Amino acid sequence: MTDSRKEKEAEKPKLLAAVVEQFVAREDHRAEDLRQFARLAGDLLALVDNEVAAAVAEPLCRHPETPRSLVLRLLARGGAPARIALRTAAAAPKNLLHAFVERGPIEMAVAVAGRSDLSRELVARLLARGDSRILQALAANPELRLDAPTLKLLTEAARDDFTVARELIGRDPPGGVSEALFLFATREERAVILLSACRSAMLTGGGGAPPRQDDLAQELEALAIAEDREGLVSALAATLEARKDRVRAVLSDEGGEPLALALASLGLPLERASRILLAVRQPYSFDVARIRALRDLIASTPHRAAASIVAAMTGAARQERAVSRRAQAQDEPTSQAGAWRRAAPRASAPALANKSESLGKTG
Repeated sequence: MTDSRKEKEAEKPKLLAAVVEQFVAREDHRAEDLRQFARLAGDLLALVDNEVAAAVAEPLCRHPETPRSLVLRLLARGGAPARIALRTAAAAPKNLLHAFVERGPIEMAVAVAGRSDLSRELVARLLARGDSRILQALAANPELRLDAPTLKLLTEAARDDFTVARELIGRDPPGGVSEALFLFATREERAVILLSACRSAMLTGGGGAPPRQDDLAQELEALAIAEDREGLVSALAATLEARKDRVRAVLSDEGGEPLALALASLGLPLERASRILLAVRQPYSFDVARIRALRDLIASTPHRAAASIVAAMTGAARQERAVSRRAQAQDEPTSQAGAWRRAAPRASAPALANKSESLGKTG
């Protein structure tokens, strides 16, 4: 390539940047100006590499009058220009957004999750991809409107993801932190969740004691004393109708409140529950003050409050089966939250291209 040719090639990125800068500096462009800009910018985009295209993509996509044809060109390039267009372009066609969300590469769906104008339907479709990167992008999106249904979708999906749960808790959602995120809450946040659950239980007349379960209590105590952890997991999972991995998380929590509430929700006698807490050999098992605090928690928490938190925290299997049945019967997009972990069919892209130390500790 001659020096003259090299100079001409070097001028193309500068010319594109100058044209875009002039365009985005104002609004209310005339229709003819928009047509001319679309032709000029489109021709220049075809002559530059992805790095240059990405540099102009964001100002272009954020401008309300950017011609749709330029957005489509950016999407067709793939890579960084397409991701920027998916995240920021108001002119991105809705059908293409849905196509990228449902069948495109995960990185493109992650880009869509960063949009400021996500509908509840699109959030549900994103969650249905079943990828933690999408979930994390949604939780970290500061412009995502956390209305009650959207927050419910996210908290149900975040039940097993520490990073996302902490992101949602940090957003200080309307109505307070969800009971489903109890495992990931700090001591102070757990106290707030528990107080709210107790108030709700008392208002609905749920302060009565549950039926005693002496046989169950004896079985759980024997398993705990024998240090049969998997046996204890299986027994609790069967009784709570919860997934085993979530029961393991309850047993592994260093604060002890999740297990204490689980035992309270099952109606175990206080003394047997106390011996189970001592036998599971967690840090609190060797702390007299902590065991006393957990005993007080079991004794003072209304059964309905404990059961509500435990069901939300573990995602009782019967609840998830009910959600699945409703989703199949109604075929509603917003019913897909319960299926967030099931991977959607992976087709090709659309034709256009350590817990913190304070966590869960008490006393």
